[in-house]
Amino acid sequence: MTPSELRRYIQERMRTQVSTETIVSELLGAGWKFDQIQEALAAASTPTPAIPIPIPRPQNAPAHHPQERNEPPPIPPASAAPEHASSWNWWEELFSVKGLVYIGLVALLIGAGLFLKFAFDNNWVPPVARVGLGAVGSFCLMAMGSHWSARYKNYGQALIGGGSALLYLTFYAAYGFYHLVGLEIAYILLSACVAITLGLSAIHRAIAVAIIGSVGAYLSPLLLSGGDLLYFPLFYGLAVLWGLHLVMLRYGWKELIVVTTVGSLLLIGSWLDRYTTALFWPTMVTIALYAITVVASAITYKSFQPHDDKQADGAMALSIAISALLYYAASYAMIEEVYPAATGAWTFALSAVFAVAAIVAHSSAAVASLVVRALQHLALFFVAIAIPVQFDQHWVTMSWAIVGTYVLSVGLMQQMTGVRMWGLGLLTMSVFRLLFIDIFGFETTQFFFNELTLVALLTVASTSASAWLYKKFQGPRLDWENSASDALEVVSHCTLLWFFLRQVDNYFTLRSVDRGSERSLWSARDYLKSLLFILYGIALVVPGIALKKRNLRILASAFFAIAIFKVFLFDAFSLSQGYRIASFLSLGVILLLAAFFYNKYRSHVLGFLEASDRSPMPR
Repeated sequence: MTPSELRRYIQERMRTQVSTETIVSELLGAGWKFDQIQEALAAASTPTPAIPIPIPRPQNAPAHHPQERNEPPPIPPASAAPEHASSWNWWEELFSVKGLVYIGLVALLIGAGLFLKFAFDNNWVPPVARVGLGAVGSFCLMAMGSHWSARYKNYGQALIGGGSALLYLTFYAAYGFYHLVGLEIAYILLSACVAITLGLSAIHRAIAVAIIGSVGAYLSPLLLSGGDLLYFPLFYGLAVLWGLHLVMLRYGWKELIVVTTVGSLLLIGSWLDRYTTALFWPTMVTIALYAITVVASAITYKSFQPHDDKQADGAMALSIAISALLYYAASYAMIEEVYPAATGAWTFALSAVFAVAAIVAHSSAAVASLVVRALQHLALFFVAIAIPVQFDQHWVTMSWAIVGTYVLSVGLMQQMTGVRMWGLGLLTMSVFRLLFIDIFGFETTQFFFNELTLVALLTVASTSASAWLYKKFQGPRLDWENSASDALEVVSHCTLLWFFLRQVDNYFTLRSVDRGSERSLWSARDYLKSLLFILYGIALVVPGIALKKRNLRILASAFFAIAIFKVFLFDAFSLSQGYRIASFLSLGVILLLAAFFYNKYRSHVLGFLEASDRSPMPR
């Protein structure tokens, strides 16, 4: 039979979820050679029509009957129908094929360790021989695993991993326990162990071996702490990071990103305990290369592994976020100690770097969308925290308002939901800071024409501009964003009125310093507040009717209601006689005039408002 028939048979068996080891065993029992089976397994990845055929017999196999020369020997029925016991086969394979070898390996290592400890305690073996035995044993395990991995993949990989772990312990024992080598030689030996382990994992396509090697690589500098090598452990960790990321990109082992992220976190964290200002620049450069390596790997991952893998994309995006935050925390702590005035500029610079990276990644079709969004969010995050880091007091509020409006405009023009959310978030923080921090914490001896006025007007202008941007740029949005423009307008007017009310409080507080706490003074303040509600309500009614904006008319009605409530339930009892009269007269005159014009032009106004209410979107 031809090799193509053998390949089709292997493909058919794979479709029924039969393991590779079972297929190989069947074909070996049918008389096929191992090399022929390996070639057919390699070619089985090529899609062909699913044509069920019997197990082919090698051309040189003896035939019992001439008329049946091309028929394969029979195989047991149990192995021909695995679909009826797929669940049990899975558990059997997990325990028998994979579990037993690892359990046996662990038991072997523990037993060997106990025997060697007993021998060492009785001084049967000198330290040099102990290290030599450990190295020989580890290399024997790796050699055996390399030999058997072709036929028994899980068994061979387990032996390679066990040998690698034993080699790590042996090299560390030579330095840490027996002091046979110095710190420099220990690093060289452990680096060689890392290289051997990663090389074997690449040869045998064994991700488990690669994970063992990467864990050992990151444990090495933690175990070899101390000495006079200064920042060498950090450089060593960077070299390991490069190697692991190259392996990850080549073979698509996204699991390595978890190990490298956690390992880098532990390595940099332990390094900061030893850090001194004398190591500022080498440390800054090295940890910057850490972050650059992670970002570059995430951006180029799909160029090496073009298939769609949401888990890989999510892992890359998460690794970028963790690495960026780790790098910023470490660099900020160092810069604050050496150049404290540059922390804000440094944060702005990081924001710009991630913004450029996001633009470059967005322009490439080979970069995952999750990675692009991670870069965008990091750029916006750093610009948001750079403002309070660099500025203080009212500058924070103004900067958040300006940057928030700009970010929102970019999100609206580019139709990026996440960017719009960041813009709205910055605007919300600026309004909150103005209303509850700046206004209450501001003290001045100058009424109205002061620094707080500029902050309030700029914040109100930013929210109003954002409301206009939402109307100008239409596109796909979240459902609640359809009312964002009206909500921003309401927020801007409420913010401005609240600012005026606080300025009135500030003015009369300044007057009370000269005149004392006279009742007429506070009555004038409360009367002016009521008048402000009424006047601002009138100021909103006119554009609300003229521009057909229902939200402004509703807000004006709310201000009128507040004024009425205040006059009848508060001013009537707390104001002095003169201001009480003025308050009721002012309210009455304004409401009567409003009612007169409403009744006079009732038909025009109602028709105008009904036409406005029938329009699908407020203009």
